[in-house]
Amino acid sequence: MDFVSIILAAGAAYILGGLWYSPFLFGKHWMRLTKKKQKNLKITPAVVALGLVGTLITATVFSWILLQTGVHGAVGGMFFGVVLWAGFLLPFAANAVLFEVSPPQLFIIDSLYPLVGLVLMGAILG
Repeated sequence: MDFVSIILAAGAAYILGGLWYSPFLFGKHWMRLTKKKQKNLKITPAVVALGLVGTLITATVFSWILLQTGVHGAVGGMFFGVVLWAGFLLPFAANAVLFEVSPPQLFIIDSLYPLVGLVLMGAILG
């Protein structure tokens, strides 16, 4: 496994998350849909660190899966990112919306972020 690529992929996906939920992209809409207030968000150094660790774990496992399956190249990695998202993350996200009765817009914001993140990781790791 290429640990430099893993760190780059995790960093890119983590930055994407910060942008995705920022006021520049979907943050304001997400906060309205979840009925959260900026002052109530508890973004501590521990939360940031744990989020980064989780993203590093995802990038490491993704890299291992690509190695095991023999997928090479950015396009192959991106395609595999879509497959992982559609097969594992999308069904769980859909169930959460069905049972929590969340707004469809929230489902779109929250489920497309991991899709874009995995595609980005796949492009770097592939």
